[in-house]
Amino acid sequence: MKASYADVEPAERTAARFLGEYHKIWQNYFPGLNKRAHWHVMFSARRSTEKGVSCRSIHRTLYGSYGTDIRTCIERIKDCEADGFINVLDAAGQPCTASPACLIAATPKLRDSFDRHCRDTIEKLCAIFGGRERLPAIRCDDAISPIFSFFNSYDQNGGKLARRSSGRRR
Repeated sequence: MKASYADVEPAERTAARFLGEYHKIWQNYFPGLNKRAHWHVMFSARRSTEKGVSCRSIHRTLYGSYGTDIRTCIERIKDCEADGFINVLDAAGQPCTASPACLIAATPKLRDSFDRHCRDTIEKLCAIFGGRERLPAIRCDDAISPIFSFFNSYDQNGGKLARRSSGRRR
């Protein structure tokens, strides 16, 4: 039987290894969109209803977590829109310019890329944390909230796992 990463190294290093692998997965599906705000825009859009999620809601999350101003939030939304992952809509569901009052809706491209990203992430989690050889069929809608929660808790801890495992302290 092959030993998993979790069997041979401390938990902090295992988590840090996963985060490094996760970054590669994210970049495979969302190249160039590597800022935390991009990540929040994509997760929020993918988790939202067909009508979308409000820009103000995304901004509240970004401001509360990182102190991100509304202009930066809108710039990140524009980046995601330019790559075809989201649509920016007004209250009537018509295309509009990104603004605090707009809604952000997932495109089919985002749904497809995000779902493949979720499957790859779950496979990597199972491999790194000692999971099964073959995974059952997993619906990405069921996996989004736990993945989002994991990264939110990591962010709230200020990335302590990665710094501890690399020997750096801030």
